[in-house]
Amino acid sequence: MLGEKWRQLIETADFAFQPIVNIYTGKLYAVEALIRNYEGAGFNCIDSIFDQAFSEKVLYTIDIHLREKAIHKFSLLPFCKSIKLFYNLDNRITMMPDFKSGYTCELLSTYSMEPSNLCFELSEKHQVGVYAGVDKLVLNLYKQQGYKMAIDDFGVGFSSFFYLRELPVDAVKIDGSFIKNLADNSDDVILVNALCSVARGFGKKVTAEFVESEKILEIIEQMDIDYAQGYYIGRPSPIEQFLAERNLPSK
Repeated sequence: MLGEKWRQLIETADFAFQPIVNIYTGKLYAVEALIRNYEGAGFNCIDSIFDQAFSEKVLYTIDIHLREKAIHKFSLLPFCKSIKLFYNLDNRITMMPDFKSGYTCELLSTYSMEPSNLCFELSEKHQVGVYAGVDKLVLNLYKQQGYKMAIDDFGVGFSSFFYLRELPVDAVKIDGSFIKNLADNSDDVILVNALCSVARGFGKKVTAEFVESEKILEIIEQMDIDYAQGYYIGRPSPIEQFLAERNLPSK
């Protein structure tokens, strides 16, 4: 049974959506779900939520509650079936005693969506499951079920390349630390071009994060990058604001 702190988090937590657009058409490709309103439950940062949940062995349970909330919010977008929802997946959920696969398929079916509408973002923050071989099995199952998968923070560590080679991912998101200074740092231009080349060699789509100015957008338009995300493209916003900015009603 979950304690009061976790029940409060589940009740008060919300999600903001940040747009990801096709660089060449300008059309909305996806939104990333970013957790908000967690401070009221006593957490000072997002990482602290998942680290504590992991230590208390309730990470899978908490993630499922948050995942359901994110998918429900996403389903309120009138065009949700034509875009993707990017959701950050903490790979340590596979180590939880109550972990099981299949629930997300049921959840998506409830909202009349397909697994291909959901893209799990994988980070190298927590490597233990991957190197134990657990995640590869689970992620291959996710792939078979039709989910999309992307490597987040691509390029910040060797594990990114391990993920690219060993896991069934569809895309990479180049870490924003390489993108935000492109206009002032020629070394970052070289690095981003190299990262794009590696990703393309594996047949993956590429997203640039931290696109925060017109100049940065102009630079990445000259690179082998498919999608852009960042403050210049659009800030994270609650669904009501997200729809209002586009003059659209919710479902």
